[in-house]
Amino acid sequence: MIYFSVSDVLERSWELTKRYGIVLVIVYFVLYLIQYFVGNLFTPAIDVDALQSALENQDFNAIMKLYYSNPTGMIVSTILSAVIMLGFINCLLQLAKGTANEVAIDHWKLDINVYVKYVVIAIVVKVLTTIGYCCCIIPGLYIDARLKFAAVRAIDCPEDDIMGCIKASWNMTSGNVMNLIFLVLAEIAIVIIGILVCCVGYLPAAVIVSFADVVAYLVLSGYYNQKVEE
Repeated sequence: MIYFSVSDVLERSWELTKRYGIVLVIVYFVLYLIQYFVGNLFTPAIDVDALQSALENQDFNAIMKLYYSNPTGMIVSTILSAVIMLGFINCLLQLAKGTANEVAIDHWKLDINVYVKYVVIAIVVKVLTTIGYCCCIIPGLYIDARLKFAAVRAIDCPEDDIMGCIKASWNMTSGNVMNLIFLVLAEIAIVIIGILVCCVGYLPAAVIVSFADVVAYLVLSGYYNQKVEE
């Protein structure tokens, strides 16, 4: 079993962001705009008054129902978002592994089977975590932590099938649930700080957070240990 330190993961992520940040921030911004318009096309606007009331009453189930009031739209939006972001995640993965030193369109040129597996896994994980959050916050956090790396695994190990990717994520997160929850909380704090910096800081914060997930995956998959042994 491999354990990881949240501080070490964030430190690696920060170093990678400093090295490749400017280009990645621009790419992320473009992808974010595409996702935003795609999301608005397939998901209805949220009832702001109902959302504010649910937040004031701390009614988490009502909040989740508002966000996922249109299951079909959510699934379509998830599919398109996954397709858009797959190449970006692959780019971060290769940069973090040291197998690439720049952002390139080739990171999106993956086999169609990888896209299919990635999209299916993204939908499965989103549905399961949503069910978990609707039941109670704790189950949602637990499921989210255990399946966090299934989609990344589909990119990193294209020979694995869907269940193989899910099992791999479940196995590598064993014993690290609390660490992963702390990592998520740290990522939320980073994003909030980024937003507070005149909102401009959101983009680099998003890149740091994205790198953190990839670095955590590489640590728990044993990749960095293998590099040291070599």
